[in-house]
Amino acid sequence: MAQLNLNEGLEQLASRARTASTVVAVTVAGYLGMAVISVLEYLKLIDYEAAALTPLTMVAVAVGLIQVGAFLASIVLVAMWIHRAHENLAEAGYHKQFTPGWAVGWFFVPIANLFQPFRAMRELWNLSHQQADSPHDVAASELSVWWGAWIVGSVLSNFGSREISGDNNFELLVGAAGAVSLAVAAGLLRGIIQRVTAAQRQLVGMTDTFA
Repeated sequence: MAQLNLNEGLEQLASRARTASTVVAVTVAGYLGMAVISVLEYLKLIDYEAAALTPLTMVAVAVGLIQVGAFLASIVLVAMWIHRAHENLAEAGYHKQFTPGWAVGWFFVPIANLFQPFRAMRELWNLSHQQADSPHDVAASELSVWWGAWIVGSVLSNFGSREISGDNNFELLVGAAGAVSLAVAAGLLRGIIQRVTAAQRQLVGMTDTFA
């Protein structure tokens, strides 16, 4: 029965990985689009306060709506993938620090969401790649760059959305940099999802080895 559950879990993981990867790819494009839009605003080619919206401004509004929708969808789909991936490890017999629920839940806890989600993802990566001897000490550089880009991008985007100087030129450039950083983070996350999913496929038929 455990093997059957694990097989079903891996099928679910693969399905969720495909859906999440697609939406995250759209999110990457959306962030890059928002970066370009911020630069165009800086160059005064887009003006949301103009009496009549130009075609370029309408395109910018559409890109913004798509980016927001893709981002919200990615939150749900990536959370579902993370939960299933951690559940698979539990069904494979691993002793884990993070439960599937908290691997997702830590993303929404203030302060703790600066480091706990990374630790949970590090555990997921290491155990999925059969690095069971030291699951909490080893982190692939890809994970570190992903989390660093996410933190930097979030901070820059937050500052970019605030009125810091007398005009908004500085904020626009900071926002553009933040969007690029978030695009890098989303692109790396997509790769992590695919790599972990591929690694977990090797769990089939090897459950006893990990118990």
